[in-house]
Amino acid sequence: MGAHIVDGEFQSDKYPTTPRGKVPLSVNDPTAQDLLWEYAQRRRAVDAEFSEDLEAALRAAGFEETDLERRGDPPIDIVIFSEGDFDHVTEQSSESQAAAFALGISEGAGLYGAGSCSAYVMPGDTEEMRKNENAEQVRRALAGLDKHRAARERDRAAPPAEM
Repeated sequence: MGAHIVDGEFQSDKYPTTPRGKVPLSVNDPTAQDLLWEYAQRRRAVDAEFSEDLEAALRAAGFEETDLERRGDPPIDIVIFSEGDFDHVTEQSSESQAAAFALGISEGAGLYGAGSCSAYVMPGDTEEMRKNENAEQVRRALAGLDKHRAARERDRAAPPAEM
């Protein structure tokens, strides 16, 4: 271990002209594509054009957004409240998408006349939800989350429907 550390910084031995501290990744490398896609999502707020171009390059290299779903990672659940009451559970395929969705719900609802809405990415926002929402509604939300997850597991375990 440490063979790639030079003066405290990462240095690629396969690509020695890559500056220290930089990691060479290729849009053509299937093992890097999902990571680069995720980076494009995170970078969008800073440089939307960069994100769009990186996504286009990944697609041109054969990457499809559905490849993320095939990795087998479970979806990220989001609990939504409307006017202080538990409303429903939804999901997104990545943490960054879930966080952006939750922020859009929480910030956008009031701006566009939809009233008071809040959304929590689970399980990370459980304590914040408990702090901000009515205890009975939190109990309902957690029960709804359990039902949502159980239904998702049943759907995954069910044999594919015949056509």
